[in-house]
Amino acid sequence: MQIVIGRHDIQIVLSDAIVIAIHSGFEHTRRGHELSTAGDTARRATTLVSLLGRKIQRVAAEGEEALVLSFDNHEVLALLVAGGAHESLAITHRNRIVAV
Repeated sequence: MQIVIGRHDIQIVLSDAIVIAIHSGFEHTRRGHELSTAGDTARRATTLVSLLGRKIQRVAAEGEEALVLSFDNHEVLALLVAGGAHESLAITHRNRIVAV
């Protein structure tokens, strides 16, 4: 896994073929406690380095509001879906978009 933190988005590279690009908000928690609260997206994303080397144990959708990734270290990354004209996240497989 790689985590690429940009000024306007974050990319989580799960493998050579699968990438999740986050263009909107997210919540990163460990055992119910928020880890990423202060600052802009790039600063908040620095907490995501704790996910490096971890395995995703569960993926779930919370209605139309979030895609939730649960990791083996009890951390949860909720990718929030914001309404409007812009996409909140994109999942690509071999450079082909499979979900927006």
